[in-house]
Amino acid sequence: MRPLLSIDYLLRGSRAQRRAHAVLKRYRVLAALRDFDPLLAGTVPLDVQIESSDLDILCRVRAPDRFLSCFERHFSRADGFRLREVRIDGLVTYIANFTLGGWPLEIFGQNRAPRRQTAYRHLRVERRLLRAHGAWLRRRVVHLKRRGLKTEPAFARALRLKGDPYKMLLRRAYTV
Repeated sequence: MRPLLSIDYLLRGSRAQRRAHAVLKRYRVLAALRDFDPLLAGTVPLDVQIESSDLDILCRVRAPDRFLSCFERHFSRADGFRLREVRIDGLVTYIANFTLGGWPLEIFGQNRAPRRQTAYRHLRVERRLLRAHGAWLRRRVVHLKRRGLKTEPAFARALRLKGDPYKMLLRRAYTV
């Protein structure tokens, strides 16, 4: 699989991945966000999503007013729409949540290129781990997620990594 910069690979994936692709296309989510370099991250690209998983989209926000205006124009009428501003990694971060076509979305915007955001870095490491360890790791991660763990802690537990799972996975990037 090429770098996860396009969502077309979802068309050749699992049923859930194909459904995610259909929702993103039908509602033109990535087209609406094109000025913000949108990038799908999270569990769906890895096919470790569970019933409660959302579609995570990372964006670069250089001009907050334009970003917020985009949400007002395209998504504010979506079911459950909520937009908040927080600080993560010392950066102002905008997080929008809403549902389209029955699928929850979370759009995460920072003034940092999506490929440099932590969520994308985790995605790349987890993809390499899944390739290296095969189907047993995917099954174990999904099982642990269904028992209530978030994705990174599920990977860390499955691989018996000690310490902060978010930091340990990034360290694993150099050993896979």
